[in-house]
Amino acid sequence: ENWSLKIISVVIALALYVVLHSGGDQQRTVDVEVNQVPSKDGNKVLLTSIPGRVRLTVRGPRSLIDDMPSIESIDVDLTGEPTTVRFDTANFKMPPGIHKVGVTPPYINLRWDTKVGKRVRVEVPTSQPPEGLSLKRLTVEPDAVTITGPKTRIDTVQRLHTATLELKDRVVGTHLQKLVVDVSADADPAVVKTDLESVDVRFELVHETK
Repeated sequence: ENWSLKIISVVIALALYVVLHSGGDQQRTVDVEVNQVPSKDGNKVLLTSIPGRVRLTVRGPRSLIDDMPSIESIDVDLTGEPTTVRFDTANFKMPPGIHKVGVTPPYINLRWDTKVGKRVRVEVPTSQPPEGLSLKRLTVEPDAVTITGPKTRIDTVQRLHTATLELKDRVVGTHLQKLVVDVSADADPAVVKTDLESVDVRFELVHETK
C-alpha cells in the first residue's frame, strides 16, 4: 500500500551507505627513508646492515589518506653503540587525523666489533703466457698493503689478490702494469678497506729454453 515510501526509504538507505563508506577510514603502507647518525667512536665498527628505508602502515579518513604528503625521513642515532634499534617507537611526523598502525621491520639487533688494522701481502694471479714464452722476475710494488676493519674479519685475511694479469698478446721484454687490489676475492669490501687501491706489477717475458 505504501510502495512509494518504501522506494524512498531504499534510496535514502543507499545514499547513506555511499556517504558513510566513502568517508570511512582507509589503511595505507608507505616507504620512509632512514638516515644514520654514525657513532663518534672511531674504534668501533657496525657489522649489521641498517635498511635504507622502512615500511610504515598508517590509517585515517579516506580523504586525508588520499592527500597525504610524503612522510619525512627518520634518524637512527648510533652514538653509544646501541645493541637494538627500534623503528616501531620512532617519531614519524604524520598529518593530524592519521595514526600509525605498524612498522616493518619493527626493530633490528645490532652487532659491533673493534676496528683494527694489519699489513698483508699482495699476490698477482696471472693468465697463461703466449706460446713459446715464459714469465720471469714478477715483482709487486708495494708487495703489501694495510687493511682496516672489524677484528673478526681482519683476523681471517692472510693475503690479498689483484685483478688477473693478462699475458695474452704480450711480447718478449720487460713490462710494467698497474693492477687494482681486488678485496672482494679475499674479504668483504663493505667492511674491509685498504690504504691503496692499486699496485705496480713489473714482469719479464722471455723465450722458453728448449
